[in-house]
Amino acid sequence: MLQNSPRWKEVSRSAFEHEKQGLALLANAVPDSAPYRVWANFEFQDGHGQWHEVDALVVGQSRIHLLELKSYHGRIGGDEHRWVTDRNGRVDSMRSPMVATRRKAQRFKSKLEQAISQIARDQDEDPQIRQVAAAVGRLPWIQEAVFLHDPGVVSHLAADKAHNIFGVDPADFPDREVRTNLPPIADRVQEPVGRERISEALSMLIALAMRKIAGITVRDHLAGSYLLHDRVDSPDPRFHEWDGEHRETHEPIRARVLNVAAAATEGEQIRMRRTLRREYELLSGLGNEHIVAPRSMETLRGTSDEVVIYPALPDHRPLDVALPGAKLSARERVEIVRQVADALLYAHRHQVAHRGLDPTTVLLDTRLLSTRPVDAYGRIEVKVDGWSGAGTSEASGTVLGATGSATSMPGDELSGRVYLAPEAAGVHTPDRMAADLFSLGALAYYILTGGHAPATDRSSLLDRLERDRGLDMSAVTSEFDQGLRALVMDATSATVDTRNTKFGVSDSTQGLSPVIGFERRLAEAARPATPQPAAEQMDALRPMIDGVLEGRFVIKKVLGSGSTAVGLQVEDLTDDSGPPTKVLKVARDERAAERLAAESEVLRSLGQGLPAKYSSLFVALLEGPMVVHDRRTCLVLTDCGDVSLASMLQLGRISQDRFWKFAINLADMLVALEAAGVAHRDIKPANLGIVGRGRGQHLALFDFSASRESLQHTKVGTGVYRDPFLGRRSRQIADSSAERYSAGVVLFEMATGETPTYGDGVSEPSLTDGHVVIPAEAMPPEWSQDVVEQMTGIFTRLLDGDSGARFGSAQEFREALAAVAASVTAGDGGTTTTREPVTPRDAPTPVTAVALPTLAELAEELLRAAGSSRSSDYRLVRTILGRGEGAPADPFQAMSRYAEPLRLSVGRIPQLTGKFPALWQSSPALTEAFEEIRAATRREIVRRGGVASIRQIAGAVEQSFPAEQGHRDSERLRLGVLRMFDLGLHRADAAGGSEVELLRRGRSARVIGMSVHPDWARPLVVELNRAAHDLLAEPGVRHVPAELVHAELRGAARSVFSDAADAESRIDPLTLAELAVAGDDELALTATGDLYSTAMELPELLALTLPRAASQFNLGLLKDLIRARFPELRTREPRREDVEAVLAEHMPGMAWDPQHRDFRYPQQATGLSMVHTRTPSALVTDRSGTEDPLIEQLARAASSPGFVSVSVPYGRGDEVASKLAERLGAEVVDLSAEVLASVDSLLETSGQLDKRGDFLRLPPEQVRGVMEANVTTVLDNVDATDGSALVLTEASLLAEYSQLSQLGRWTDLTAPPRRPVVLVTGRAKDAPGQPDQVDGRPLPITSDSQLVSV
Repeated sequence: MLQNSPRWKEVSRSAFEHEKQGLALLANAVPDSAPYRVWANFEFQDGHGQWHEVDALVVGQSRIHLLELKSYHGRIGGDEHRWVTDRNGRVDSMRSPMVATRRKAQRFKSKLEQAISQIARDQDEDPQIRQVAAAVGRLPWIQEAVFLHDPGVVSHLAADKAHNIFGVDPADFPDREVRTNLPPIADRVQEPVGRERISEALSMLIALAMRKIAGITVRDHLAGSYLLHDRVDSPDPRFHEWDGEHRETHEPIRARVLNVAAAATEGEQIRMRRTLRREYELLSGLGNEHIVAPRSMETLRGTSDEVVIYPALPDHRPLDVALPGAKLSARERVEIVRQVADALLYAHRHQVAHRGLDPTTVLLDTRLLSTRPVDAYGRIEVKVDGWSGAGTSEASGTVLGATGSATSMPGDELSGRVYLAPEAAGVHTPDRMAADLFSLGALAYYILTGGHAPATDRSSLLDRLERDRGLDMSAVTSEFDQGLRALVMDATSATVDTRNTKFGVSDSTQGLSPVIGFERRLAEAARPATPQPAAEQMDALRPMIDGVLEGRFVIKKVLGSGSTAVGLQVEDLTDDSGPPTKVLKVARDERAAERLAAESEVLRSLGQGLPAKYSSLFVALLEGPMVVHDRRTCLVLTDCGDVSLASMLQLGRISQDRFWKFAINLADMLVALEAAGVAHRDIKPANLGIVGRGRGQHLALFDFSASRESLQHTKVGTGVYRDPFLGRRSRQIADSSAERYSAGVVLFEMATGETPTYGDGVSEPSLTDGHVVIPAEAMPPEWSQDVVEQMTGIFTRLLDGDSGARFGSAQEFREALAAVAASVTAGDGGTTTTREPVTPRDAPTPVTAVALPTLAELAEELLRAAGSSRSSDYRLVRTILGRGEGAPADPFQAMSRYAEPLRLSVGRIPQLTGKFPALWQSSPALTEAFEEIRAATRREIVRRGGVASIRQIAGAVEQSFPAEQGHRDSERLRLGVLRMFDLGLHRADAAGGSEVELLRRGRSARVIGMSVHPDWARPLVVELNRAAHDLLAEPGVRHVPAELVHAELRGAARSVFSDAADAESRIDPLTLAELAVAGDDELALTATGDLYSTAMELPELLALTLPRAASQFNLGLLKDLIRARFPELRTREPRREDVEAVLAEHMPGMAWDPQHRDFRYPQQATGLSMVHTRTPSALVTDRSGTEDPLIEQLARAASSPGFVSVSVPYGRGDEVASKLAERLGAEVVDLSAEVLASVDSLLETSGQLDKRGDFLRLPPEQVRGVMEANVTTVLDNVDATDGSALVLTEASLLAEYSQLSQLGRWTDLTAPPRRPVVLVTGRAKDAPGQPDQVDGRPLPITSDSQLVSV
């Protein structure tokens, strides 16, 4: 076909030579005759308002072909989901373009149907054309294909992975040898006529419809300083996405424009715009190096559309593309998980939850992977994208959320939902941080198992969680680390409470993130299995207390750890005249080092411009930047105290004498900063140290790392301390008013113990009237009415939303504050006059989202509608729902089988089920639920290609009707409700016209699935089952890998679909496998899709489940592995002799150890841990001449890294601890004394040491938060001390304040400590030994082997 033919329409002229060449080659392949037509380079808008670009659309003889043209060259391998390209030695991974092209073809089909329907109804259209349009029944099939039009491409895709992929015709290149290993595109567009031919009249009708559909491709929009070049396919219908660049720097970017056309009403559009702005403000403040945050928000020129600018990240690929085939060590896989956890924890600390974490939202720098050797420094760089930006509103929906980056495509329904927590499926997620922890654990499962998804679909995930209570890596591999396995299992616990408890969050309302505990346990699990030789130089990022860095700095304390730096309190051995302690601020990486260098310049400038009277109020730069061992960049700073204002505020509002002193300190800081022309940009209690003691105590401001941020970046700062009104309206540049706002929040918190609120207290401040709410009752009771009124005025002027109503300068604020402080000091209107008590205002009534009932509630409604509990109707409904005695495990068995347990005749059952349609219509709630299930069922069937298994449909129903937390029969309940729906649908009078049909198996007519195409679905399930049995027909074959299963089933499906227009390619392999085994008791699938026989012999079962990487295991662990990997065989109980029979062949040397009652290698050193082979401490073998048998026995129990609790009679604890410490070369740590010393330091710093007794007499639950923080600090510092072992005593204080769980850092067998840790506990002399308790409270012991009683 010539490109000037009337049958060829190039809607938009191509600007690129390679595109013109591709279209020319396509034109050569298309005949210039009826019914062929071609449209090239156009875009269309689908029913959701989303735009799609199409390279070419060809009307063929039987099908319409939607083509994606690619000019790739070099070698291409991979599969139908992921391609690997090799272009002149550069290897890259990408998602197969078929994924997006298939989605585009589906959207285009709907658009074409809509256009032809409009033509048929258009009264202004020619009657003959309207008649042709009205006569169109089913449209021709829209078939997607990819045309690789570069003659230099060579495909190494397997034949079954290259469906719909085509290359050039070698005849078009007579002067060169062309071997693409692909069929030419002419084979597709000139394919023979199928069952139905496209007539010329229909071709002309399609041409008329294309006039309404095809739009000119729009390029080169302007948005602020950015040029948007090409529209790209967006996986999220809420956005249009563009590639672009900065107009001056040419830095590549990705732009997202809100798709307001998707909103049904103008009010919805306004809500979407507001949500977009609010989420941008929240997300743009996420400054972690592992988080993809938006850079700016611009306006699209000529419109009011707001554009969010993101970095393009051209070298990054989503994990589902980058991980398969990547050469990664075990350490590097753990590092990927660590970086994701770091990003998640940073976000949680800023009140942002992800709520969509999966492999498509985690991006890995593949350039570093390909250019650096395995385990090289800095080889792993991860970015987390797709942030929901939630944290405040749950049910309102988010806009910037699951959108992904330039390379990610989140939201894939077939894969993404298996990473969501079970409670995250409904409208409301009660604990977002716990839900994120689950997703992190599921993602860790994927990464650590080498790319195995947690489940094939949502329903399979719920089944696994119900069975195993977590995701067990042993289900997919025998090569796993026990510590990491336990970590993933705990992070993916089925219930929120269990998840939080496992990671140290006792009260989720406190806002603590369980990811803190995840990071700690991950670090412990990743610790080397054997003791490492001491390094010549200590790494500053892994400090040891009293260790020496660079022969100069003695580490005294770890002050804190952030996303970019670690703070260490040190003594400088080279400085006898300077301050006794200094602070070493250590950058985490090269980018953080650049921030430290910028901070040093700010501090140097500030130090030179400050008057002497202000110098003590700020941290000072003593030296740096300097580089220490392992290329760590550091700053040497003055010490701003051991305690921050944030720690003091944990105790509530501060004392009045310190309030006024600290308030003046804050005002002086602002005056000094304005005079020096320096902006801090992150004033908050955590950056204010408390220096000195007694009357000389004052605040000191540190951490100037944000000072050099661009003034146009208005979202610098932290949470509630950042001015929420900055960046709105005319305030587009950071100003001094924002600094005063941050100081005002700190001042308000010092006075009241709370941070300020606006409006209803929950809304975004910038969307309220901007007037801060200052309840009089929140003010300190010591203040008189005059002081309350004066301070209310000051707070109002500091915090008002209108910057014009605020103080004009820091000096003005300082003078107003000083006047009030002076009146208080002089007693004029000060604290002596009491004021009338103020009744607190009524709290606002929370808004509750209306949601459909849970499955349990829906089941109760069905039972109520069924009538009396003694009636046959009630008993049948109850049994179908799985709640009656004798209820079958599978409610989809033949209905005749319900007769016997219900003691009814077989003929009575159809009479009862005939009432079910009316039952579903008996109340509005049931009618609404029925329609919701109908819609969910059809959506799932259509999404899976026209057919789905019962289990898959039940999983889809769960999305609308989530089961109750921890309900033990949730899977059975899902199936029961779906069976009730099925009977209500198919027993209706119009059952013959039902939109979905049942698929049955075997003589018992067991229902196994549903389909909207029963004509081919019924023979399909028969053929699939036959093929599955054939795979296991070979003698001795009882297990078949998933890849072989998929290939065989795909071939079986192809035989059924031989003339069904490639319909078989639209049914995913998981559905084929489900349909192959459903309802067949002889076949089953593993979590990864392997096929196995339920008649598998025990020796083969054991050979497949032995933990080959373990140095020891017991029968309990082996049973767990069988249950996780082969759930249908979970009742198999291997005995010791059964295991011994297979060990010789599969794990030679492993044998039964009668002393430990487990299997282990004989050369393994005995110890407490089951995880790794460990070398005992040399101290244990260094026996002295006079041995104490008791101490020697305890020393043997503590011979290797691990935890031991020793119970001794009262009065002997100190003696035993002292002797054991001497024997092990350890230090004795009195835990209660250390915690009290930490509390004393906090009280003394805050001027409240005299109230120590009052503090300790408070109810434990009232001060638990303070004690938890101090216990954590003490244990962190104890853990960082040097020494070959630890001996702990006096844990009573931890028991009293419910902090024994914090000892879990040492007691977890799956993540043992780096050295032996012994806890000595006391008991009454004649009492039985209770080493698992302290004062009657349980220790977090994980094995009896950790307990010794003396």
